[in-house]
Amino acid sequence: MELAYIPEEFLERLPEFQDLAEPAPRLEPVPQSLVERALFWQNRVLDESCTLLAALRRFGTLDALREAAHPEINWELLRRLLTDLGIIARDGKTPAPEARRFLEMPRGQSLQWLATAWMNSTRFDELRLAPGLICQGTWPHNPLPARRALLRRLSGLQDGAWYSIADFSADLRRENPDYLRAGGDANEWIILSANENRLLRGQKDWQVIETAWTRFLLGGLLFWLGFVELGFAAGAEEPAYFRKSAWCGSLLNPHEALELPAENAPAAVSSAGIISLNRDAPRAARYQLARFSEWLENGPERWQFLLTPASLAAASGQGLNTRHLAALLRKYAKPAPPPSLLEALTRWETQGREASIERLWVLRLSSPEALQALR
Repeated sequence: MELAYIPEEFLERLPEFQDLAEPAPRLEPVPQSLVERALFWQNRVLDESCTLLAALRRFGTLDALREAAHPEINWELLRRLLTDLGIIARDGKTPAPEARRFLEMPRGQSLQWLATAWMNSTRFDELRLAPGLICQGTWPHNPLPARRALLRRLSGLQDGAWYSIADFSADLRRENPDYLRAGGDANEWIILSANENRLLRGQKDWQVIETAWTRFLLGGLLFWLGFVELGFAAGAEEPAYFRKSAWCGSLLNPHEALELPAENAPAAVSSAGIISLNRDAPRAARYQLARFSEWLENGPERWQFLLTPASLAAASGQGLNTRHLAALLRKYAKPAPPPSLLEALTRWETQGREASIERLWVLRLSSPEALQALR
């Protein structure tokens, strides 16, 4: 690295000069007319996190979620986020003790807790996860400086105004050209373009990296966590614009209360053992009931589970019993669960499976002598 130093006694003798450089243009909002449609994820990250935790506890894998029709949800990325924030154990396979507190918090507090944990995380590195980039090697990188530079710039934007994602990325670069490289020695970083499979080096390539990183944060994490809304141009499938959400200030400053609807909707239980819950039901209830059931419908507005002998046996293998299930149904179901269902659960606890339907093969012979010959 080349450096230049001018001693103070020389500075006194240098002539004064006028800075003729043009002032950097300010980031200006875009006209509302450019945004054909807007998309706001709201607090769905809480519901999807509950679903992911329940799937890990119930099945041990995310295979059941990958088969669900939710193309907009990156379950592996969400698992990585919850793991790095301590809600899932380090092995990425089981919920951590912190998960219970996260599920039992009021929605507003839970969303703020999730946002604050992400803002202060040094383990979750967006640079290594940005689509279009391939980071190789184990070089150290602290994600906090770049993340805080973006959040600081975001907090200063006008409320309700739409901004271009590309212009915002250029504005970050203009304000501090090295904002993304402040977390380590960029000369050691090995970053390749996923599309072109080439090493990204030099100033122009750094703009490619910065653009990919900025789009990932705005169109991914900040959108999922409720900081921003996304805007789409006419006929476009990828967002080109964003604006701060009404919750952005409360998420940036967790000391401001974020009031969201209470989770007090009851579960509906049928005599056939079908349990239905909506988004206003307690996440802790859904998480626990899902462990006893087969999954029929997996959101985003409604979840349905079915109690079967196989699901009850799987729950029993995890140390759960039907008395616990009956207590959950009495606590969260309204109207009360059908007595016939509670009686069936009690019988299954004591006697196991009492009836079954099977498809059998029948061998018919013409005479008893033929049977004796076969024997």
